[in-house]
Amino acid sequence: MNETAESPIGEQIDKAVKNGDVLRYALEVIAEASGFSLPQLVQKGAICADVEYGQEGYALLPFHPKFLILGEAPSQSTKREKLISGALAAFSEPPVTVKRTCPQDLLKDLDREGTVHDVGLITWLNIFFEYEDSDGGEFVHFATSSEKLLARGGRVVMSLIENDESRQKMIDTVIRQGIPGLRLSKLVGLRGATDTGNLILIGEKLG
Repeated sequence: MNETAESPIGEQIDKAVKNGDVLRYALEVIAEASGFSLPQLVQKGAICADVEYGQEGYALLPFHPKFLILGEAPSQSTKREKLISGALAAFSEPPVTVKRTCPQDLLKDLDREGTVHDVGLITWLNIFFEYEDSDGGEFVHFATSSEKLLARGGRVVMSLIENDESRQKMIDTVIRQGIPGLRLSKLVGLRGATDTGNLILIGEKLG
């Protein structure tokens, strides 16, 4: 690959690293507000869905996770995103696993493989409208799949970019109905955490 072709990739990697720093701070704000230690959970291992340019990876690697699995949605990821996540996987210690699958299938596939368990942190951040439905079914599905993989005290963190009344009602409905094995809570417009989204649903693994 010539220099002009490499340059945009390098610029995007630099951007992902900087965005990772910002995202790390936002996740630390969420952790403090929710009463858990981000480093301690990440060190047990982390799974991040729909990472696009890999900023979740760069955000969590400084905490030295036991393992880190990043999911990229095949329908959205470009060749450039694949190269960036590939660079992240190649130069990380421990190695980062990149799976080309949608958020809805990522956890289900990992559970079926049976190679991952007692995970400290699972994330699906800044969810776009195309992933949402009126009854919060996508949240329920993802959180339910997370419960099977999380360690006791582990967290699943999901977030929406927008926090309008209809989306808040959706999240309130999910919390009210509950998900077996998880204690659910929400954060809205948390100062310092908006880079993770403006409406955040957190599930803590019980028992």
